[in-house]
Amino acid sequence: MSIIRYRSGNGFLDTLQNELSSLLANDTTNDSSYTRWTPHVDVQVKEDKYIVYADIPGVDPKNIHVHMDGNMLTIEGERASESKDEQEGYTRTERYFGQFSRTFSLPDDVASDDILAKCNKGVLKLTIPKITKRKAKKIDVKEGD
Repeated sequence: MSIIRYRSGNGFLDTLQNELSSLLANDTTNDSSYTRWTPHVDVQVKEDKYIVYADIPGVDPKNIHVHMDGNMLTIEGERASESKDEQEGYTRTERYFGQFSRTFSLPDDVASDDILAKCNKGVLKLTIPKITKRKAKKIDVKEGD
């Protein structure tokens, strides 16, 4: 079974709305980059585990929250805004700040109690072990009462 990305809203429309808001902002002091953003994620499937890598540069590990609800894995947090040095009233901001969230539907073969989360140099690594499959056991049928 494969891991399926769960999207609570329409990512395309969210991105389009953010871009339009940025283009139509008349106030140069408006921080339109402070919004919800979506980190890029890679999923690696191995024989005994799944490994999820999420790019979240500039996010303090204390501001990252990973949780399971049923078979739904959610990664969320917030990247704090940096102070900007504005010269002559002109600022260009292309990096996003604010809250982020990604939710994935995991297969039934994960050991959700044993998930490990580590953050190194802006990359969150989640190691999600698979449940060891039990081998079929033959049961002998005996004659009697």
